[in-house]
Amino acid sequence: MGLLRYVGIYVLGDAFVLVPFLIIFLPIMYLVRGWWGVAITWCVYMFIRNFIEIIYWLFQQFGDKSYRPPFQFKKFDNNQLYIIYQLLNTVHCTIYAVLLILLLTNLNV
Repeated sequence: MGLLRYVGIYVLGDAFVLVPFLIIFLPIMYLVRGWWGVAITWCVYMFIRNFIEIIYWLFQQFGDKSYRPPFQFKKFDNNQLYIIYQLLNTVHCTIYAVLLILLLTNLNV
């Protein structure tokens, strides 16, 4: 999926739902609240998306270990990769939560 993974789109099925959502909802938020609205919406979306990914990778650790994530390091086994992905999404989730808090505390409504 290339560059789409940076917006939380990891498989083709994600794109069918999330691309129309982002194309429609972000401009509406711009019209309603300007760039603040877009930034807040983006942070909420990315926070939720990364939180869901944390849960997904957590469940992968306790299920069938046959799925291998697209990761370049061959020295890690599948379970180690699941933990790495879970931790990466935890970091992303934290970043977007902090950005969201900063945006909301500086919002003059």
